[in-house]
Amino acid sequence: MIKKLLYPLILSVAMSFNSVAQTQQVELMNNEWYVHKVVLSGVEHLAPINQERANWQVNTSEFLFNAGAIYLYFCTSCTLQGINFLPNNEFNVDDMVCLAMNDCNSQLGNGNTDFLGKYYDVFQVNQPGTVFQYEVTNVGSSTKQLKITNANGDEAYFYSSKLSVTTKEFSKVTLFPNPVESSLNINLESVPEMNCKFIFYDISGKQVKAVEHLSAKTISIDTNDLQNGVYILTILNDKGIVQKTEKIIKK
Repeated sequence: MIKKLLYPLILSVAMSFNSVAQTQQVELMNNEWYVHKVVLSGVEHLAPINQERANWQVNTSEFLFNAGAIYLYFCTSCTLQGINFLPNNEFNVDDMVCLAMNDCNSQLGNGNTDFLGKYYDVFQVNQPGTVFQYEVTNVGSSTKQLKITNANGDEAYFYSSKLSVTTKEFSKVTLFPNPVESSLNINLESVPEMNCKFIFYDISGKQVKAVEHLSAKTISIDTNDLQNGVYILTILNDKGIVQKTEKIIKK
């Protein structure tokens, strides 16, 4: 009797996991993705947000699946060829082909050229059949996040929404004091009233704190629960789109 009861239960769990994997694959394939950050050897590198990048995003996504290939773009184009989806949210790649040209202007000093190499480091294909893991999650009411992990544990994070250039209103947002001891004050006087989200990342790229749905013009965030060190604070608007990033020192 126990065996008869266990078999349908195991089958049901297996079918559930398979359904989730298929849903994740569909999400990856049916969205256009824009890189938010990469994590290499445990060190986080945020993708620059600037006008040059916004210009190419008008016509070009930065991670797109189409007809058995994944098309990447950041200053130059690369194609992951021979994509084959596997169980357990994985896919393998036969080859990566990149154009030699760099479309970005390094003289602008906006960080795009520096980020270029870090971005493509995640997608190095050392041999046919190189395996990558992927995961799709919701990060807002209308925004999804795609995480790609290579065999070395390096990661690339994408949003399904374009990472817009900091608007004039958000560019005037001020944070003080910095370094901070117990309370970080954020002046949002220049921002139209909306529910913003504030996410703290440590230097390894791990999210350590998040504060949501604050629409006041001036807010204070308790930082007593943060260890002393350096953090990156990301401010997202009510659509889940990154508007501003700041380095915060907790002492």
